[in-house]
Order: sequence, then C-alpha cells, then structure tokens
Amino acid sequence: MVVKAKVIAVDSFGAIVQFPSGVKALCPLRHMSEFDIVKPRKKFKVGAELIFRVLGCKSKRITVTHKKPLYAILLVTPVKS
Repeated sequence: MVVKAKVIAVDSFGAIVQFPSGVKALCPLRHMSEFDIVKPRKKFKVGAELIFRVLGCKSKRITVTHKKPLYAILLVTPVKS
C-alpha cells in the first residue's frame, strides 16, 4: 500500500513518520533511499510530507520504505500491433 505520511522525527537509525490517521511507522535508515545515507537529517526534514510504501506490520510495529523503486507505481500500457 502506498501512503502519504508526515516525518515527525529523524535519528541515526531512520525516521518516524505519521499517517494522516495518526498511526506512526518507522522508515529504517536502509529504506530511506536507494543510496547509502550518511546524514539522514539532510534527506528527511521534520514536518515534510512524503510518499511511502508499507512493507509490513510485525508485533504492532509498522515499517515503511521511501525507496523510489519500491513505492513508485508504473503503469505499462501494452502496444497493439
């Protein structure tokens, strides 16, 4: 599921985001970008609204990703000959 969420905290391990419904989720450091991030606070600013994909929910913890290939939806229309 692709969702829009607001960044409410950024730390060395990742970012905490909040869905419009008020539910919070974690975007781990490895899922913040396709590339290695040394300074996560430069990539994610508190208060920014970004698009995420929900990866899963395990023991009441929701994990999301901001990696573009994992949240981008590509619509491919077949070409008719």
